[in-house]
Order: sequence, then C-alpha cells, then structure tokens
Amino acid sequence: SDCMEDAEAAAGGAMGGGSHDLHRPSRVDRVDFVRVSAGHYFTCGLTRQGQIKCWGDVPGRFPDTSIYSAVAAGAYTVCGLRIDGGLECMDNSGQLTSDGPFTKINVGTTTNLICALNTDGSLWCFPNGNAQDITIEGDIVEFDFEFPHQGCTIDTQGRLSCRGIAQAPTDETNYRHVDL
Repeated sequence: SDCMEDAEAAAGGAMGGGSHDLHRPSRVDRVDFVRVSAGHYFTCGLTRQGQIKCWGDVPGRFPDTSIYSAVAAGAYTVCGLRIDGGLECMDNSGQLTSDGPFTKINVGTTTNLICALNTDGSLWCFPNGNAQDITIEGDIVEFDFEFPHQGCTIDTQGRLSCRGIAQAPTDETNYRHVDL
C-alpha cells in the first residue's frame, strides 16, 4: 500500500495538501505528533494526546483507550510505553505486554530486541518478544541494546557499561565497565 495514503488514513484523512510526492516531506494536518519511530515498511507516531498512530505495513494496532508517553519501532516490532509505565508491543507473531513499571523503551532496529528501563533502575529485555529473560541490575539512566549480547548502559554516576558480542548475556558477571 502507498505509505502517504496510509499516513493520511492514520491521521484521519489529513495529509497535508493532498500531495503524495514521496521525495518531499508532507505535513500531517490536524494531528500534532510529538515523537516518531520507523521500522521496516511502517512508521508510528505519538500524538500530543498520547495516542499511537501507525501507517504502512503495520504489525498491529494500539488500542485507542490507552494513553502513551513513548513509541519505539524496530524492524518488525513496535512498542508503546503507557503513561502508567506499562509496556505494549506487537509484531507479526503476536503481542507482548508487561506492567513494569518502566520509564524508557527501546527496540533493536535489526533484531527486534525489546528493552525497557524499570523504575528501580534495572534494565529488562525481552528477546524476540518472549517473556523477560535478561535483567541487568543497577542505577541505569540510559541504554541502547541491539542484540541480547551487545549493548551499553549509563548509570547515575555517568559510568558507561558495555557488553560485547562475544560475551554471554546471562547475568551481570559478563557486564563490564568501560574506561574511555
């Protein structure tokens, strides 16, 4: 399907100016987006009202009854962080939900690894949309993980900790601080 037509439909038929020129940006009228995240063949935006609107080859639909504070897309997965800290994710094989409570989310761009920062400062990851099976304890404030075995965190002291590609993701024993 045509991406611009799908965006227009997601915005309630409000794509700017009726233009479908994919080489020029088009403004979506009557919808105020505050965040955007793109996967393979789809894009999702978070509206000012806290709704997630998606267009393209979307892996699912977010309920209109939930209010979200963040959206994150990976290759074939998209997640929404509800304002109550709950996590809702979907891909072509189903849906993942967790009550958390979480403060940030990230989805790996090639692997669809879902990671969420818990309010206690620990990082929870859900490989391939499965139940949580990786937890990294600590006072984490920022993170980025692409694979279960490769990623970094920053703690409240500003220390960067990374896990390399050759290290197993089973527990904190293989998690190393990096001095730069």
